Amino acid sequence: MFDKLISIHLPSNKPIQFERMVRSFHEKARNKDCFEIVVKTDFGDNEMFHVVERLKSKLGVQIINLITRPPSDYFGLTETLNDILSKSDPKYYFCWHINDEIIMELDEWDVYLEKFVSFFPDNLFRLKVDPKKMFRNFFDLYEVNIYGDYSIVTRRWLELSEVWARGHGAEPYQEAISFMLAKRGINRNIPLVDLKISGDPPQANISSEELQSRISKYVYYWDKNMEIEIQEHVLRAARKIELAIVAERLDLMNYKIIDEPKYRRIVLLNSSEEIVTVVWYHINELLSYLWQIDGTIRRMYSTWPYTIWDIPIISPEHGFHHNFYNVFLNKSLFYRSLTYFILFLQSIFILSCYLLIFPILGIIGLHVRSRYDEFWYKIKLWFVRKLKSKSV
Repeated sequence: MFDKLISIHLPSNKPIQFERMVRSFHEKARNKDCFEIVVKTDFGDNEMFHVVERLKSKLGVQIINLITRPPSDYFGLTETLNDILSKSDPKYYFCWHINDEIIMELDEWDVYLEKFVSFFPDNLFRLKVDPKKMFRNFFDLYEVNIYGDYSIVTRRWLELSEVWARGHGAEPYQEAISFMLAKRGINRNIPLVDLKISGDPPQANISSEELQSRISKYVYYWDKNMEIEIQEHVLRAARKIELAIVAERLDLMNYKIIDEPKYRRIVLLNSSEEIVTVVWYHINELLSYLWQIDGTIRRMYSTWPYTIWDIPIISPEHGFHHNFYNVFLNKSLFYRSLTYFILFLQSIFILSCYLLIFPILGIIGLHVRSRYDEFWYKIKLWFVRKLKSKSV
């Protein structure tokens, strides 16, 4: 029996769904003490407070209730996930961020999960849980915004990534780290094919007004997730995990991973504090900017993303996806033409930088360098002449 198997993290303001979720985990577990739940609730939510206290006393479940001010909206919940992580017990092997609409269906799920403890000796991996997403290959970083899985991760993984997320959503942030590792030939995703989870559909327990509000903001926050600063945090976390994997493969003892933000690099030191290797996490802003333009054009002139929760966006039986379609694609001809013209001008500017401005700056730099070398040559020649005159 693994007494400290998994720490479950979530915000909740729905007492009925929260109690149903807790009872499902408790009833289906063989070892009732193998998990803890850290839940964020709002100030003044007395109903949630009483539900938490009742579950703790009746079931004996370890529940930590983090009471804070309510977030400004749905998209402000990411910060609370990081606060929840800081309040959880670091001795638990796995961590899992979920929502209160999940129901555990697998009998003795803890026994099944124990099979994956130390699956990799370095304890750096993720367990994919969503059947619709666990086998998906990512070819574009932007795809993590909508196809990111709410994976179970090891505590060691979170120690190196430092937070559940920056920007909006732990799913895209952690999936982006995995994407960056995959680009370096490192795949640490394990699908949990036999894990059975059910629950309410994502939009079942919110009003139509709240749904429309979320839809109208999705693209904005997805674009925020792709900003240079967040991309650097993602790449930095991926590089730290990569160096930890390298250190374990080399059987290094008492190694150190040193982050040097000034140079955008991370250094791996051995026990003698000698440099083993160095990696960088600098993002090329120009290439990133061009990539974002491509993403913007794709969203405006093609049906992207193609599916949400494995249902086509343009779906006559699902009004939610029609709303998504309206937000993404149903632009006026003038708006589409104006946007395309602006993007065209931006592209011309970038090409001019490559073809004109950069070569000119290079020529100026060569000229300055030649003048610099000529100046120091004259200084050296003057010193030589002085030395010769003194020797005579």
